[in-house]
Amino acid sequence: FSLLLVTSIATSLLAASPDGFVLVQGGALRANENIDSFEMQDHPVTNAEYKLFVDDTRHPAPMFWTGGHIPKGMENHPVVFVNRFDAMDYVAWRTKKEHRIYRLPTASEFQYAAGNARTGQTYPWGADKPSPDKANYDAAGTRTFAQWREFLKPVKSYPPNALGLYDMAGNAWQMVESYPDPATQEY
Repeated sequence: FSLLLVTSIATSLLAASPDGFVLVQGGALRANENIDSFEMQDHPVTNAEYKLFVDDTRHPAPMFWTGGHIPKGMENHPVVFVNRFDAMDYVAWRTKKEHRIYRLPTASEFQYAAGNARTGQTYPWGADKPSPDKANYDAAGTRTFAQWREFLKPVKSYPPNALGLYDMAGNAWQMVESYPDPATQEY
């Protein structure tokens, strides 16, 4: 899993939008579900961005890093193999460090920001079928999980969607918040 961050509009009213974030205007996702406006980071969190957190907090590095270091040439790749607890620790660290409220997007926010719910299109880039110039995916279905490193691409390797968001389909699975309302969380 990889990480995308969002920040709520309420925090944006207090300060300028952070660099690399895109305003997603709210609207109807489905007939019975509306999405409030929010800002989403325009790309998944990279290994280099995650390393700042690891270095500052001494949090364990992802298991694919070698000796706690990003593999050479993978600095701009999405950080992967982080679990939900790692993600929550990263979000809490970044919130405290930047004095803004960061969180993972909800599944509905992710779907809405990807564009298919807002535009009625099948894919973030529109109605065209997936192709190697639009997303990183296994068209033949022959890749094995063990080959992930061979096929993972740096963030922003493909064109953004209509909102300016990169990697909304393909490359790495994006982690979303399952229980965004603290009142619904199980402890």
